[in-house]
Amino acid sequence: MSKSMNKSGSAYTVGYWKTDITPPIGMPFLGWRPRHQPIRGIHDSLFARAAYIKARGERVIIISADTLGFAGGLLGPGRSFIGEVKAEIERITGIPGTHILIASNHIHSSAETLGFRPLTAEYPEALTWLEGLQRSLVECAVNACGATFEAGLKINNGSVSGIAKNRRGDDCLDQEVIALTFESDRGPELVMVNYACHPVILQVWDQVSADYVGAVCRHVEEGIGANCMFLMGACGDINPIKADSRDYADSDAMGRVIADKVLRLVADDHPAEPAVVRAASTFVDFPSRSLPSVDELPPDGDNAEALVRIAEGTGPFTGEVQAIRVGDAVLVGMPGEVFCATGMAIKEICKPLTGIPVGYANGYLGYFIPPDAWQKDTYETRLGPWSKVGAEAVEMLLDTVRQFACAMMSDE
Repeated sequence: MSKSMNKSGSAYTVGYWKTDITPPIGMPFLGWRPRHQPIRGIHDSLFARAAYIKARGERVIIISADTLGFAGGLLGPGRSFIGEVKAEIERITGIPGTHILIASNHIHSSAETLGFRPLTAEYPEALTWLEGLQRSLVECAVNACGATFEAGLKINNGSVSGIAKNRRGDDCLDQEVIALTFESDRGPELVMVNYACHPVILQVWDQVSADYVGAVCRHVEEGIGANCMFLMGACGDINPIKADSRDYADSDAMGRVIADKVLRLVADDHPAEPAVVRAASTFVDFPSRSLPSVDELPPDGDNAEALVRIAEGTGPFTGEVQAIRVGDAVLVGMPGEVFCATGMAIKEICKPLTGIPVGYANGYLGYFIPPDAWQKDTYETRLGPWSKVGAEAVEMLLDTVRQFACAMMSDE
C-alpha cells in the first residue's frame, strides 16, 4: 500500500460480488447482417459485478453487467426491467433506487436485449431467462452488501493509443483510462476501470464472449489478485481498430493493452480520496427524432427495424440520468449510446472533480447524437430502434449533468 493511502486510513466500507449471467444457447444475438441469429456456443462467460460503497453513512450500489443493454420494454407492456431490479434491491437493502446504478458494458457477442425485435413475443423462452437475469442482478447487489472490507480509495488516470478509432471519421477520440482503486491493509482489493470503445471485435460471430471488456478484467485480476469491474464510457462513435475481426486473439490483445495501463496506474502512488459518497438522479423526457411515414420507406429494402421504430412513435422517451460521487470522482450514468464529444464535455463540466461518463446505464434510449453529427449519414443517424431521441437530447443531457455537478461539488 502507498504511503498516502496509509495516511488516509480506511475511509470506505466496500463490498464486491460477481455472478455468472451467461445466456443460454439458442437465444438471439444482435449481429450485423443477418440479424438475430441464435447463439450456438459459449466462448467465455459473461458476468454481473456489483460494488457496494459506504462512507459517512451514505451508501451506493454500482452494477456492471456484461450485456448488450437493457431496453425499458424488455419484459413487455407495463413492466420496467431496470425499475423492477432497483425496487427489489431497495426492498432488501434499504438503499434507494436513486443510489443504485445499473450499467451495461454493451457486449455485442451476448443476447440481444435492446428491443430491436419484440424479444419475448418472438422467443417465448426469453421471458424466463430475462426474469432470471433480474434475480441474478438483485442477488449480486445484495451479496456485495454482505461481503465487505474497509478500504481507502485512490483515483488514477492515463491513456492508451493505437487500439481504437472514431468510426465516423470525426476528430474526437477519447483514449483516457480511469482507474478507481479501493485498497485495504492487504493491498488493492477492487479496481473499477472506465474506458470508451464499442466491444465489437467479436460482434458478428455466434459465440458468447465478453470481448475485450472481459479480457481487461481477467488480466487485471491475474496481474494483482484484486477484483476488477469495467464501466463503459461514451463510446457511441468509437470502435476498436480491429472491429469485426471475429478473432478472439484480437479482443484479448486489446484487453491486455488496457489492463497493462490499469496495472501501472494501480501501482502509482496517489493522494487518498476524501470519504465522500453522494448520489442524485432524475428522469428526463427526451424528445423524439423526426419520423417518416411508412409509405416513405424504401419499397425494396429490409424495413423491419425501421417499422419497429415508427411503431414506437414520437415519444417523448423518458430516461434516467444519474450522478454518483465517490471521493473526488463523479460517475455520470447515461441511458444510451453517447458520442465521444459529449463524453468529453461531461468530463469538462465535472472539473475539478474527475468526471466518469458511464453509458448504457439504467436503460437504453439509443444514440444521443450531437446536432452537427446529424449532417452525416451513418448507421447512428439512420432510422431504427437505436435512434429514438432527437438532436435536442444532447443539450438536455448536458444541462442535467451541469445541475448534478453543482450538487456533487457542494460542501453540504
